[in-house]
Amino acid sequence: MRIKQIDDKTRHLKEIESLLPYASHEQREKMQRDLWALRKGFQNEKQAAYLIDAAFGKRQNTLILHDLRLCFDNEVAQIDHLLINAGAIYLLESKYFSDRVEIDCHGNWTAHYPTKSIGIPSPLEQNRRHKALLSRILDQNDLIPRRLGIKVDLPIYDYVLLSTNCRIDGEVPPNVIKVDKVETKIEQDQETELDRFFGLNSFKILVNLITRNEMRTIADALLAFHQPLEIDYAKKYGINAKQPIDQTLYKHLHRLRETLARKTHIAPETLLPDTTLEAFARHKPQNPEETKRLTGMDEALFRRVGYKFLNAVLEFQSSNEHEARSCTV
Repeated sequence: MRIKQIDDKTRHLKEIESLLPYASHEQREKMQRDLWALRKGFQNEKQAAYLIDAAFGKRQNTLILHDLRLCFDNEVAQIDHLLINAGAIYLLESKYFSDRVEIDCHGNWTAHYPTKSIGIPSPLEQNRRHKALLSRILDQNDLIPRRLGIKVDLPIYDYVLLSTNCRIDGEVPPNVIKVDKVETKIEQDQETELDRFFGLNSFKILVNLITRNEMRTIADALLAFHQPLEIDYAKKYGINAKQPIDQTLYKHLHRLRETLARKTHIAPETLLPDTTLEAFARHKPQNPEETKRLTGMDEALFRRVGYKFLNAVLEFQSSNEHEARSCTV
C-alpha cells in the first residue's frame, strides 16, 4: 500500500526555466544541462515508482514511501523509494544513464556517453550513507518494535535501480539491478527470509516479524522527518532575476564583437569579456558613466572599445523605437 507518492518536481523545472531570460550564456548552458538531467532523473524515478506501485501497491503487508527526504541530526538522506514489510525494509535509489555505465573492481563508477566518459560518485556509497542515517533514526527514536524487551531483527536492504535502457559493464554488485527487475529481486529476498525463518521455531518466527500496525507506526514516524527539497535557484546559478538579458541585443553586440575581433586580430573574449558583453545587454547603459559601471569595464577599456558598444546599444534602441512608432502609424 502506498503511503507517500513522489513530490511534484515540475515546480523545480519551472523555477529554473523562469530564470533563463536573466541568465548569461555560460549560465544558460549550465542550466540547460541541469534541466536535461533533472527531467531524465524525474522520468526514471517515476518509472520506478510506477513499477513498485504496480507490484506492491495493493499488498496490505507492504508499505511504500516514495521521494522521502529524511532530515535528522543535521544530516539529510534523499531516499527515492522505501518499502516496509513484516520482515525487512528496502531502500531503493533510482539512477538514470542514457547509454552505458561501468563499475570496476574497486567500485568506481564511470558513465559513458557518445562523446565522452565521466567518473561519477558511487550510488552504492550514497545508499550506504542513507542506510546509516535511516538506521540511526530508527534506533535513536526507538522505532523498531520489541518482543520481551528485545528489538525485532528488521534488516535494511539497499538497491540501486538503473534505467531499463542502460547497459551495465564491469563488476556489477548484486544490489545493482535494472528498475524493471525490482519486483523479482524483492520477492527473491523475501523467499530467502522465509527459508531462514523455516529453520527457526515458531516462537522465533513471531519474534522476528512485525505487525501491519507496527509497520504503519514506522512509516508515519519517518514521514515526520521528511522535509521537501527547497532550492534558491537564482542564488545557485548566481543570477540577478530583476533585470533580464535582452537576447536580441546580446546577439547584435556579439556580432559586433566578432567583427571588431577580426579587424584587430584579437580574440573576442580578450577584446571584451563575455561578462561585460552580457552586462551591456542586461543594463543597456545610456552614457559613458553608466557604461563604466558595468562588470569588467574601466576607463582604459571604455576608451579602447567600450564606447563602440555603448553607441551600438543606443543605435539598437533608437532603431527599435523607430520601428515601434512605424507600427502604430
